[in-house]
This record gives sequence, C-alpha cells and structure tokens, in this order.
Amino acid sequence: MSDALHRTRVHRAAAAVLCTAALLPSACTGGGPTGGIDPAADAAARPVSAQAGAILFTRDLATGGQLLASRGPTGQIERIRRLAPNERVSSSGGLLLVTTDRRPELGQGHFEADPHVTIHDGRGRPILDLGRAVAADVEAGGRRVVYATPSAVHTCAPDEEGCAGVSATISVRELGGEHDPVELGSWDDVLGVRWGEKDAVLLERSRENLLVRMGAAAVQGPPGKILQTIPRSGQVLTAQRGHRVLTLAHADGRVLWETDYMPARADGRVSPDGSRLIVQETRARDGGDAETRLSIVTPGRAPHHLEEGRADGELHWTPDGSVYTYRRTSPRGGFELVACRASDDRCHPVWAWREPIQIIHLMGRGT
Repeated sequence: MSDALHRTRVHRAAAAVLCTAALLPSACTGGGPTGGIDPAADAAARPVSAQAGAILFTRDLATGGQLLASRGPTGQIERIRRLAPNERVSSSGGLLLVTTDRRPELGQGHFEADPHVTIHDGRGRPILDLGRAVAADVEAGGRRVVYATPSAVHTCAPDEEGCAGVSATISVRELGGEHDPVELGSWDDVLGVRWGEKDAVLLERSRENLLVRMGAAAVQGPPGKILQTIPRSGQVLTAQRGHRVLTLAHADGRVLWETDYMPARADGRVSPDGSRLIVQETRARDGGDAETRLSIVTPGRAPHHLEEGRADGELHWTPDGSVYTYRRTSPRGGFELVACRASDDRCHPVWAWREPIQIIHLMGRGT
C-alpha cells in the first residue's frame, strides 16, 4: 500500500476495508495531483480499540469502478471485482448484493427500470443469482434472503408522482440449499423489502408500510421512509416529513422514540442493540451552503454533540456495536473516516481520502 495512506494504530483489529473506486489506481492506492488517499489522520491520536473494516464506494459513471478490500493489520489493498457503470453494491447480512440496473431510454423523459440482483460473498464470489429483483435483504447470519420480483417491467417518468412503487411478488429463499423459493404474496406500490423481525418482513411502500409475518395476514407497519431495520430487536428507524422527523418504532408500528428536527433534515443509524443512535442534522444557510451537526443520541437523555460543521454522512456501526463511524470533510481538503469508541464516545480519524468514498458496511470486533 502507498505511503500516502496513514492509518492510526489499531489494537487487535480484524480490519478489512473494502472499497470501490474509479478505475484509476490512484483513487484508492496512492496520492496524486488529482486524487488518492490524503494522509490526514493524526499520528498522535490515541488508537481506537477496534477499527472495523469498511466497504468504501466512489462512483465514476463513465468508466465504472472497482470493489477493493484492505484486510489485516497492514491494510494491504486487494482488488475484489470490477464494477460496470450500471452496477451498484450494497451489504446485507454480511454478504454483498450487486444490482445491475438496465435502463434503456424510451424517449420523452421516460425510462425502463430492469434491475437484476446477485448475491456475493465478502471476496466477491457469486453465491446466488436472484434474477430480476427490485429489492432484496439477506437475513442476519446469511441463512435466507427475501426479495421482490416485479410482475412487469416498470415504466414511468422520473418525476411522476408515486412512480417508484411497483407491483411485485415477495419471496423467501434459503441460501446454500436446493429448496424452492417460498412466495409470501404479491403487492402493489412496493419500494423495498427488508427483514423486520424473526420470520417477518417489512414492505416499504409510498402509501403505507406493511409487516408481513409468514403464515399470517399483513398488518400496518411503522409510517415513513425506512432508514434501517434491526431484526433481532424488531426495531425500525424511519424518517417522516421530508426527513424532519426521525422515529424509532417496533416493526408493528408501536413508537419507542421520536424527535422533530425541524427545520433541519436528519439522518440516523441505530446501534445493533437498539439503545443508541448516530444522528446528523443538516440545516440550509443563506447562500445555498449547508450546516451540519452530528450527535450520539440515547432515547430519554440529552444528545451528546460530536461534530459541528464538518460531518458528511456515512453513518455506520460495527455489528457488535463497539464502534461507530462517520465521514467528515478534512481541513486539508478531502474527506476523513472517523471511528468512535461507543464505550466513551472518543473519536479519532483513521482513514482519509481526497474523494468522498461511500461506506457500505463495517466489519470488526471490539475489545
């Protein structure tokens, strides 16, 4: 790995940083006049007890990108696979979902969305091809996948009201077995599907969300745009009123915590045990600029403010909840990944780039 990357010392880390970058080697592996990794991390910073790995993602729509991994304490970069311009990567249940979106232009501002989803392991090896699917979610532990297969190719104008939802069949399939998929039913206006709790899935729809328990009738779920589900606790984080209100609720809609951040827009992520949230508020300022504030929130207590003005999204927790991370702008230019120890909320920069790489997933174990 290039000396242009500085990483703070990490104790007993099972680090694996995965990233996709433009097909230009300097974008992830070294400095250069137009890109690369900026050595902005503070060498004197107290080391974080657990630096998780991350899947990092930057986009070049002309040439596609690469999925890269940095594994082990040395952080040596490993190339996983090339990404085409119409591919995007997400993480679910510890596995990778690669969506290939085929959108031939139909003219007059209309388009045809034809996404296909394949499931890959952490080294990019294909496990299962789901075929055409508008959404998919792997169960924690990687045992089953729930996915939505559209009943027809969806055609609409990009700005058409309510055009995102599609008629789809929801199915559950075991990974690694020869069993046929189990169909839960078909619904219209489907935007997404996720595991909501054990043996139950959440359908995200533009009008109302539904909780579908296997073998039972669907019931109304929590309102709003679904930001995150925590199946082991049956909790769901949603955003309402244009991201001005965040709500933590049970999958069946019973509210646990709700905060109105008006006039700011808010985004958040919940810890794996559902006890705390990272929340970023963004307020518009005169001149078109935005002002941000990042806080760690424990329901029922006053928020603890972490960062004013530099927070830049990419909020994540490690699976065990020992570390959370966020991205911020660097005073030297570019961006930094900041890791915070959940036990005392001490935060330190651990990686830095000149490009706003997107974090898809964290892996690691706290000490």
